[in-house]
Amino acid sequence: MARRSTSMRLVVAAAFVALVLALVTSAGGLASTFYPAGSTGFDVSYPQCGATLPRGGAFGIVGVTNGLPWSANPCLATEYQWARGASSGASFYMNTANPGPISKYWNRPGPRTCADATSYSDVGCAYNYGWNAANDAWTVANGATSGAATGRYWWLDVETVNSWNGTTAANGEAILGYLEALRSLGAGGVGIYSTRYQWTTITGGRQFSSTPNWVAGALNARDAAQRCSSSFAGGPVWLVQYISRGVDSDFVCR
Repeated sequence: MARRSTSMRLVVAAAFVALVLALVTSAGGLASTFYPAGSTGFDVSYPQCGATLPRGGAFGIVGVTNGLPWSANPCLATEYQWARGASSGASFYMNTANPGPISKYWNRPGPRTCADATSYSDVGCAYNYGWNAANDAWTVANGATSGAATGRYWWLDVETVNSWNGTTAANGEAILGYLEALRSLGAGGVGIYSTRYQWTTITGGRQFSSTPNWVAGALNARDAAQRCSSSFAGGPVWLVQYISRGVDSDFVCR
């Protein structure tokens, strides 16, 4: 009986570990899988075209789009080569939006039913917009990097400066479309970049509890380290961005 009981406990323990690992994987993995805890990296995109790129970061995150969905950062290939030279390699981010029926991309087919293509509040249309925009960014990234999009970590840049014309519910569904498209395409994981104010304004505070957050707006490195519990969308905070000497720097939370 003692041996059998011990064996059973080992089986249960192994099952528990497997469950925990499955949950971690579904949440996009651990931050340390892609970014060394406590380290600092940099993010760049089209505004840095032609500029001297920062050195010494543990990782680099490169913008795929040119400030808006359905666009391409003209320096993506060069900036990707810079990022992949970092010790922990490259990640990607893309700009997001939900412009509604004013966009020529609004009524494209997708996984959801677009019931009313004239409505800014149609959640199915909004989801499909995000889904299709993410697919476009994926194609852009693969084209500029010889297929490097797969397995890399991706981030969704969610800011009020872009067009968010839908209801908060529709905007939230658009973001879900972006998330699920990138996951289905083979991203190593997908997180969200924003601030609490912008996220609340755009989505009404929608929660994605298993999706990592990249928090913007820290004043300096010390302030960044103190914002590691400042989740805006309910998920764990992986990165906190601050500007140092004119460069976007990103602290990895422990």
